[in-house]
Amino acid sequence: MNTLLLLSMLSAPFCSNDTIVNATRPDSVVVCSNSGQTSVQIYGREDDHDYRFTYTMADNLAAVASVNEHSSSWDFNLPFSKPSKNQNNSAFKPSSVDLNLIDFIHVGAAVPVNAKGNVPVNAGWNLGTDLLNIQYCLPSGNDALYIGLGIDWIFLRASDHSRWIKATNGVDVANPMDEARNTRSRLTTTNLTLPIRYSHAFTKRLCLDLAVEPQVAVGNRIHTKYKLDSHKVKNKEHGVGGQRFNVGVSVGLRSTKSFGVYLKYTPMNTWGDLSPINYKMLTVGVTI
Repeated sequence: MNTLLLLSMLSAPFCSNDTIVNATRPDSVVVCSNSGQTSVQIYGREDDHDYRFTYTMADNLAAVASVNEHSSSWDFNLPFSKPSKNQNNSAFKPSSVDLNLIDFIHVGAAVPVNAKGNVPVNAGWNLGTDLLNIQYCLPSGNDALYIGLGIDWIFLRASDHSRWIKATNGVDVANPMDEARNTRSRLTTTNLTLPIRYSHAFTKRLCLDLAVEPQVAVGNRIHTKYKLDSHKVKNKEHGVGGQRFNVGVSVGLRSTKSFGVYLKYTPMNTWGDLSPINYKMLTVGVTI
């Protein structure tokens, strides 16, 4: 809505003192009817987000209308009161577009499921975030769409008596090296993500998130540490092969302010068909 033109349509057509205000690109407009009065409130306009305009008139057509206009976020009709930007019950700012940086940070447990082969771990860690996203709030004020660019890591540490090794188009597991002690072996997968998310607010504080998350593998590596005699040895293997493209689907429940929980499932195998070990991934955790 580029320009909002309010006429005194609420008053009687025979009134001589019509009130006209032209507010270009207002931030929000609220129309209220209560206790025999109807009011129109405008919050913000182009290049002036502190602008306020209030038009109030009793439903009795013979009554006198009240008009208040000022360019300040403070409303002196009530002492020291400052109205909120969102005066209605919507969780989001209707018909708005925003750019968010470092959003939907999530951390949780990563569980390999539908495993093929001897996976030497029951659960690991998942960490990720939207590096940036574009948020479009629908006119309803309770629904929003997001599209973004993010990064996601999965950390799987092998059990104490095994270690990860590279294999054809994937990974395998082996026993610790001879005479090696205190073997610690961690497999890390790194994905760039393109999250496409729909959010619906049940209330002003509670929101449901549904997302589809295309993923591109950008770095899989194995990091193994152990002691050999009195020496500490570190072995890093980069370029571990696997599925180049994958996709995850997730559902989450969160406060519209910050904290929430999520569940994400990757229905495609993590590694290639020739990999001795393979699995799909289920992650569950919290968002902040």
